[in-house]
Amino acid sequence: SDETTSRVVAAVVFSLLLLTPWTLVTGSLSYNEQGVALFTACAGLALLLPMPPTRRFLTLALLIGAAVGVKPTAILFVGVPAGILALGMLWRECSHATSTRRDATKAIAIGLLAGVCMLAPWMIRNATATRNPVFPFAASVFSQGAGGTGWWSEEQVARFKQSHTFTGSVSERVKLAFVPDMHDPVRPSWRGVTNPQWGLLLLAGALAAATCVVLAKRNASTTVVPLALIVTLCVQAAMWLFATHIQSRFLLPLALPAALALGLLIALIRHVPIRVLVMFALITTQGLFFVRALLIESDRGPASGLLALPSDFMGVPANPRLSREDLSPVAFVNRELPADAKVLLLGDATPLYFARPVLYATTYDTSPLFTLANVDAANTATWSPALKAVGVTHVLVNLGELDRYRRSGFLDPRLEMGRVQTWAQGLGPPIAVWPGGVALFAVR
Repeated sequence: SDETTSRVVAAVVFSLLLLTPWTLVTGSLSYNEQGVALFTACAGLALLLPMPPTRRFLTLALLIGAAVGVKPTAILFVGVPAGILALGMLWRECSHATSTRRDATKAIAIGLLAGVCMLAPWMIRNATATRNPVFPFAASVFSQGAGGTGWWSEEQVARFKQSHTFTGSVSERVKLAFVPDMHDPVRPSWRGVTNPQWGLLLLAGALAAATCVVLAKRNASTTVVPLALIVTLCVQAAMWLFATHIQSRFLLPLALPAALALGLLIALIRHVPIRVLVMFALITTQGLFFVRALLIESDRGPASGLLALPSDFMGVPANPRLSREDLSPVAFVNRELPADAKVLLLGDATPLYFARPVLYATTYDTSPLFTLANVDAANTATWSPALKAVGVTHVLVNLGELDRYRRSGFLDPRLEMGRVQTWAQGLGPPIAVWPGGVALFAVR
């Protein structure tokens, strides 16, 4: 295509990515998918740009290693397809005598070494802290005396493994790519490509990649890119189906090749009016899904906070002009509690949002409550004295989140819902309550 068309198409591809609701959702601080997307794009450039095999494998290894450092699943969704394409290019170069077998061996060896070096800091840190270089994975390989890994008990390891494993048949896996999971303990969920959070990006992108192969046959040199996109999408889909526990968000690495396929299709359309119509239709449709995602956000959700109350997520006191009734739980703690307050979070694990010191634990770790001296998990009468002994003045309970953990099988059994409610009721009337079962109590 001419330069003007290329620039316009590039802008359309970028717009389609930005207008995809999953991009909006995973663009926040609590997710790391966009870091993977960045290094996926860089790896794509490394495959497209002409360079000697050794330099190509070295560059890819550094980029893939960085992507895996951002999110371990990148080794599946970026590393595997990039490796297949790079090996295919290497085989072709050897077949055309532009590279020798010695060059190929050297390139692969350097790539493997560079990739290991990129991951070495993470693996060394894990091994030092937990005696497991890939914690929290491979628990059975690096098990400790308790049958777990690092500071985890056997029960915690089992709980983590259960929530990161899908045991369904092949047909069930494929089915979930297109129809909702009616057995999800929280709510019927769309796990696959038909999730409204994707809009039409993945389905339209896969169709566009196949169409581009047909359209590009008039110029044999241009069939390489659509074929590479098809290989990438197929490999990534296979990784999602057979190497993950099948969550829609894990498909995000497919967004870039799908958007590129749509851009390539636009570029291959010869008639300008049809090209403009296709661009308009794609952006408008994807934009409607984007607007829908903003409109359905719950009260105080990420989108409303981003647009109206950014201080809620910055760990600073809330706007003094807001009334107490309008404050979110985080904003209330940051503004209304005294400076020497210390808060225990039960259900939440967002310490960076708070301007007051907090104690917290992620889903699978042990709650700090049960690490305190003289605490008997089964006897709630021991909880408050132990918390006061370490200076905890308040507790923010999110029963809605705890209940979601319970229904999903994530919840620490020691935080059984009835037990937490009994203890909270014993603390007296809450200082403040919010929808969804969130309440703030003083530790008495």
